Amino acid sequence: MHLFHKTGRLTKLKTIIKKQFMGKRLITIMLVLLTFGAQAFAQSSVSGKVTDKAGEPLVGASVLIKGTTNGTMTDIDGNYSLSGLKSNAVLVFSSIGFETQEISVGSRNVINVTLAEEAEFLNDVVVVAYGTAKKRDLTGSMSSIKGDNIKAQSVSSISRALEGAAPGIQLSSVDGQPGLDMAIRVRGASSTSDGSAVALVVIDGVPAQTSNPLSTINPSDIESISVLKDAASTALYGSRGANGVILINTKKGSEGKTQVTFDTRIGWNSVGQFNMSNMTEASDIYEYAWLSIYNSYRYGVDGTGRPGVGEDGIPYTNFQNPNHTHEEAAEFASQHLFNYVNSETNFQRNSLNNALVYDVPGARYVFSGGTGNSRSSTMMDAYLVNTNGKLNPDAKYFLPKDSKYNSLFETAFRQEYNASLKGGTEKLNYFASLGYTSDPSYIPTSSFERYNGRVSVNAQPLKWLKFGSNIGYTRTTTNEMATRWGRNAGSAGGNVFRYVNGTSSLISIYMLDENHNYVYDSEGNRLENVTNKTETYSPLGPTTGNAFGKGVNSEFDKNKNETIRSIFTTRSYAQVLFTKDLNLLVNFSYDSDNTDYLRYRAAGTYNGGLNGGLNKTLTNRFILNNQILLNYSHDFRSGHHVDALLGHEWNHDKYHSVLYASGYELIPGWISGGNFIGRYTNGGTTLSGSPSWSQYEVNMESYIGRVNYNYDEKYYLSASIRRDGSSKFMNNKWGTFGSVGASWVISREGFMSATSSWLDFLKVRGSYGVLGNSNGIGSYTNHTWSYSATSYQQTTNGTGIPAGYKLSSGALVNDQLTWEKNREFDLGLDFGVLGRRINGSIDFYNHVTPNAFYSANYSALAGSGSETLQQNAAVLRNRGLEIELSFDIIRTDDMTLNFTTNGTHYRTTLIEVPEENIPDNTNLDLPQGTWQAGVGSFSASGAGGASIGYLRGEGRDWYNIYLYKYAGVDKESGLPMYWHRVTNADLGLNDDGTARSAGYDHNGRYKDLKLGENVKTLVSSDASLYEMGSATPDWIGGFNINFRYKNFDISTQFAYQLGGKFFSTEYGNGLYDSGYVSAVSEQKSTDLIGNTFTEDNTSAFFPMQWWNTDYYNGSTFGSWKYTDMALFSASYLKCKNITIGYTLPKKILNAIKASTIRVYASADNLFYVSAKKGVDPSMSILGGFEVGQYVYPSMRTISLGANITF
Repeated sequence: MHLFHKTGRLTKLKTIIKKQFMGKRLITIMLVLLTFGAQAFAQSSVSGKVTDKAGEPLVGASVLIKGTTNGTMTDIDGNYSLSGLKSNAVLVFSSIGFETQEISVGSRNVINVTLAEEAEFLNDVVVVAYGTAKKRDLTGSMSSIKGDNIKAQSVSSISRALEGAAPGIQLSSVDGQPGLDMAIRVRGASSTSDGSAVALVVIDGVPAQTSNPLSTINPSDIESISVLKDAASTALYGSRGANGVILINTKKGSEGKTQVTFDTRIGWNSVGQFNMSNMTEASDIYEYAWLSIYNSYRYGVDGTGRPGVGEDGIPYTNFQNPNHTHEEAAEFASQHLFNYVNSETNFQRNSLNNALVYDVPGARYVFSGGTGNSRSSTMMDAYLVNTNGKLNPDAKYFLPKDSKYNSLFETAFRQEYNASLKGGTEKLNYFASLGYTSDPSYIPTSSFERYNGRVSVNAQPLKWLKFGSNIGYTRTTTNEMATRWGRNAGSAGGNVFRYVNGTSSLISIYMLDENHNYVYDSEGNRLENVTNKTETYSPLGPTTGNAFGKGVNSEFDKNKNETIRSIFTTRSYAQVLFTKDLNLLVNFSYDSDNTDYLRYRAAGTYNGGLNGGLNKTLTNRFILNNQILLNYSHDFRSGHHVDALLGHEWNHDKYHSVLYASGYELIPGWISGGNFIGRYTNGGTTLSGSPSWSQYEVNMESYIGRVNYNYDEKYYLSASIRRDGSSKFMNNKWGTFGSVGASWVISREGFMSATSSWLDFLKVRGSYGVLGNSNGIGSYTNHTWSYSATSYQQTTNGTGIPAGYKLSSGALVNDQLTWEKNREFDLGLDFGVLGRRINGSIDFYNHVTPNAFYSANYSALAGSGSETLQQNAAVLRNRGLEIELSFDIIRTDDMTLNFTTNGTHYRTTLIEVPEENIPDNTNLDLPQGTWQAGVGSFSASGAGGASIGYLRGEGRDWYNIYLYKYAGVDKESGLPMYWHRVTNADLGLNDDGTARSAGYDHNGRYKDLKLGENVKTLVSSDASLYEMGSATPDWIGGFNINFRYKNFDISTQFAYQLGGKFFSTEYGNGLYDSGYVSAVSEQKSTDLIGNTFTEDNTSAFFPMQWWNTDYYNGSTFGSWKYTDMALFSASYLKCKNITIGYTLPKKILNAIKASTIRVYASADNLFYVSAKKGVDPSMSILGGFEVGQYVYPSMRTISLGANITF
């Protein structure tokens, strides 16, 4: 090694020394000292080659001496050379699209380097709170959802496309109504109020505060969707961020020539996977009815055709000592199939309603009793169901196919058209779009229509000034089923599925004459089968129509639930660039939502009564939002980077509503205010409400701050703070929320260089913060005074002049209520390996709400009318694990195959409640320290509450299902059994071991058993409730498969969940109600066929079936008293979308001056697999209790489309 680079310098130095010190010895000493001193600053040259993992040279790769600006670039062969290097120098090798690598020089002269490709998803610029960032730079947990995955699906609300799209997301909706959003949860429930534990949706930087915001956006306008999940990601949203945040950014212009895009999609909507296990075959229904009559006649007690109850309170049957022989009972059931009413001597029309849909050769119909519409006949000589219990093979079915209620389903034509243009220069860019969507359902009363327009302009007229605006307009029309009880309609009139699933295939929609032909009116229209008016003929006697006794088509054609919305949004900004590092951003938004909400019920329909009626509600909601944000960002030469944000936000939300209600329509079907003359009356309809006016106003002011720091793109720190003040609270108006986060890119460390051949990226991150939630608080929760009229003067014209006024207190003054605060901890790992072919993230989180809302016991005060008061009194915890993985299985120029998957496991646990709220369960059949709780209202999913549901207590799962437990069939009687848990009261004891003054509970039936022992009982009132497990699935997620070969592509999107429990009201209250047979309501499940207890099948799962006998079915034995018979696994696999596409080759595109043309076919909601036929567990995240009978399934859509860009 040379002492200096140029030997001439050393020679010159020697000469000088000789002249100055003439002594030879001194010269020798000085040369030695110089040699040793200079070795500390010795310099060398290094050369080498930079290649990728395939061995190909990287041209133009940067090779820098760390800490300096000195360096070079690789040549065309990937070679480089550097000189003048110190021995302790570190070289930094980098190239666009590749991971940066640092290598210490040491004593080496040749250093060859292989650079790994950067994981693309880590360099993606993602939307975060009040800005953007590279995903690799984040200290928080977030997921990005590709706009292409959303756009591929034919959905009218973006929310339906989010199912399974990212870890941590859970969605539910009780119906398939198009145009309504699904409820979105991120990482479980952070509040004890189910209705308030929903994610915040932010659109173009502003929180969405109107209803169904995701159905007002055109999916083609979406640029990106980010899901923020932990404190570091959501803290800047403060009191709104505790439930997670869905960030949506719409498209903007970009520099470049103008692009014009046309996107059209047409398709066909039909009913999705719908059929429950209903008995749809008429033969099954008749044979089932025959067996029910057979059992009742042969084994019923005292001629009632029903089980009896002994003096000891235990039910029994005559199964061991039959009333009649098999032959007698079989003959009786065949003869009296249509007129048995639980009597052996008195006969009249039973619940089969004389509905005979077969011609039975040789049969005689002998009038047997009843008067008026209750008349019926006995079958003689030949039977519809023979004495072997099987349909007469000579019987001929005659009911027309299009007369069944499932013929109400139709295939509807769906249309979607979008056009957009974008482009711009360095100083000005623009984006504009127009869109139209028509999304009618497969039922005649349900549809959605949307018109969209959007314009975005951004300009920089001066070097220091930028400004722009994003303006959108949407008009939507949503038609829903005209039911009495809204979306979760259950058995209410107007619910199409009450007719389809609740009316058997024995009942015709249209009237049939004696020859089984349709009957027409004078205008040639088929007459509907209406009770007491135009009934279908039967040789047995009078028949009936459906359960509501009205024409089903007129019910749907005439009645109306229509919502028309006009939504106008603006997002405007101005940005002043003080320096390259410092700028001031001012955002202003104005949202206006005008809604026309019409409810009309025609006279003569079931819901319209005799007179008809109308409700019309007009609402106006406008929201102002202003943000002032000061941003600073600076890169220091030493490798340090700092960016900071200071801001102020103000939000004003104002709402007005006016309701007009009237009855007594003059001209049928004319929906006009002047056509309804009733005052303060609904005319006998099922509508409610009288003319009224309401309003509210909510204001929020916020101060925000954030600092991000990183060193050398290896070590990252972040801190955020937000202080919110809300008008919702009386005293505690202000709350402070914040977070800290850190991450370490381990793969950039020098000691990891040995892993560079397979490890591309490795980062560990963690965050902690406190966020808030006020969703469960009304606008005027603490404003407790109200005024009203004491009474009204009654006048002949009904003007309603008040006779007096009063001022009253509405509730206890609740001045201590404040924000729910969620303490969130997250620990995560991001990685990429094998040349970025495998990328992933793993997160563990622990969220605790230490002051969750809870209705705590409170001393009753005079006039309060309540003994509880909502307080910040409970502690709730969410703890979970998330995984997100992506695999590039094939990656060549001609072919790619990619598989992505995600999954989440979490549990919500009640940690603590006020001591005074924990009941003393002395002598009650409840574990100590626990209590029963119903299902709360979850309006975001369209669901109300339920009276049953859970067992709660400290340390228990928040969704811990609590039901009665079915114990199988008693082989001595054929009756259902239930599990009973022996209590102290059963043993005649108090909990302290002393004798119970009331003696033995349950008539001493269990006095000889042990405390806590589980025993089977025939007495349903003795049944005990048991913990059945959590409604929350064990694993929730989704997966996508994307394949491309040259110009062909195919993609699939699936959602799934494993484990958890789902209770089906449809099965529990109807399909498994084996003791009730009817032609017009409550169809039975095919699960019962051949699987109910009989003399020949004593090992059957279901108990003996009876003729119209309540509460001996093993599924339910009273109001809201259900067993686990209808409790199923909540596991499911759903095929959300399959799309096949072809992109035209460049040769053709160039000929027609087009940039891209892609044609495709897609199928949405193609199928799902669940534990029980017809049960869709995605309708509920609360265990299914809030989902009523006769549900509205999602649509299946088949589409053809084309995307053309010029």
